Amino acid sequence: MEHLLLNGEMDYAPLRFDAKESWFGVDPQGLPEAFARDVDAMSLPSSDLIRGADLGQLLQRHNVELTAPDLPEDVWYLYQARIASNGTLLDALRVATGIGAGPESLVPYEDKIDAEGEERIAAVGDAALRAHLRGFCDPSPIADLSYLGADADNPLERFECSVVAGWVGAIDQYEITVVQLSGLVSGDRPTAG
Repeated sequence: MEHLLLNGEMDYAPLRFDAKESWFGVDPQGLPEAFARDVDAMSLPSSDLIRGADLGQLLQRHNVELTAPDLPEDVWYLYQARIASNGTLLDALRVATGIGAGPESLVPYEDKIDAEGEERIAAVGDAALRAHLRGFCDPSPIADLSYLGADADNPLERFECSVVAGWVGAIDQYEITVVQLSGLVSGDRPTAG
C-alpha cells in the first residue's frame, strides 16, 4: 500500500508497514510442537493473536518458516496491520492522513465537502493543514475516504482499546483506524491501522 487514497494523482508519502507492532493469528495445528507451545505462551490470553515482534523472535529461535510447503497454507493470518509511526497520537494521525514528513507534504483537497465536514476542521488554525484535512472529513459513504470519527468500527474492541478516529475508504474497500492501545503493550500508545 503506497498511500491511503489509492489515487495516483495525489502525492502522499509512502506508508511503511510495521510488522513488529502488527498482530498475527497463528494456528498451532501442524506446527512443530515446541514452536506451537511457545507461540501459545506468547499469544494474548484466550487468543491465537501474537505481536509480530514476538512471532519473529520465535520463528528465528525455532528456525520455522511459516510459508514452508510442508505446513498448512492457513497456519497464520494478519489480524491487525499497523502503519509505522512513533507511537504518539500526532504521528498516528499524521500517517493515517498521509501528512508525510512535514508541511511540505500537505496535499490540498479542493473539492467541496458538506457543512458537517467543514465544521470538523474549522478549529484547525493552519490554512494549509485545514485544506489537507478537508479530504479526510467527508462523511459521505461514496467519498474516497469517508470520516467516521470515534464511531468507526473498533478492530481491537475485544481488548478494550478505544477508537480515536476512523475512516472507511473507496466504498468499504479498506479502513483506517487510529486506536488508543491499552493493555496490549506496555504503556498506552496510539496506533494507526
